[in-house]
Amino acid sequence: MSKEDISGVFKNIIGVIVEPKAALQRVSDNPKILKYLIPITLVQLIISIIELPKVVGFAMLNFQQAPNFSENLVPIVRKTTIATIIITSMLSPIVIAVIITALIKLVTMFVEEEGNFKQLLAVNILAYIPMIIGGIVGAVVIMFTEPQNIKNVTTSFAMFLSSSVSETSTIYKLLSCLDIFVIWSAALVSIATSVVYKMNIKKSSAIVFGLYVIRIAIGVLV
Repeated sequence: MSKEDISGVFKNIIGVIVEPKAALQRVSDNPKILKYLIPITLVQLIISIIELPKVVGFAMLNFQQAPNFSENLVPIVRKTTIATIIITSMLSPIVIAVIITALIKLVTMFVEEEGNFKQLLAVNILAYIPMIIGGIVGAVVIMFTEPQNIKNVTTSFAMFLSSSVSETSTIYKLLSCLDIFVIWSAALVSIATSVVYKMNIKKSSAIVFGLYVIRIAIGVLV
């Protein structure tokens, strides 16, 4: 990419935070998916690498407490954990964006709205930025947390619950689905959908947050 292209990408990445509608409109008008996917994926990967020692440490502690623990399996478990974390971090931005885009396209088919899939995918990738910010916050906290306690690190409203509340309880499941950065991202997806489909923001918000409510219901019931 040229310096002008790089400047435009970072302008829109910053813009989606300070002036989201204008930034998402620019991306919709020129939907270059890889331009935004690559830097977002790289940052996601860096976050995962920062967290890696603590997450691997947590995984090893759990493995050592397992009934079938074997010293011979330690290197395999360690390598598998590292590979899983890295692969997941690299795939999560595009996979999440594709799933959200596909669901929105499916819903809009029933309400007779038309929008371009590529445009919607491009803006939804940019709408992943709040998740990156949440990841940075989580990584900073994890850096100062003992491995055995990192399972308690969360940016969801579950952080306000007492440690005595079971993770299988309904209230824990509900609050763990309510994450400020996920809600922020959903708000951006609502704006993005409004821009691409040229629909009223209330209608796009109803579609996006309707899907979010379904996601919460599944999280609570499963």
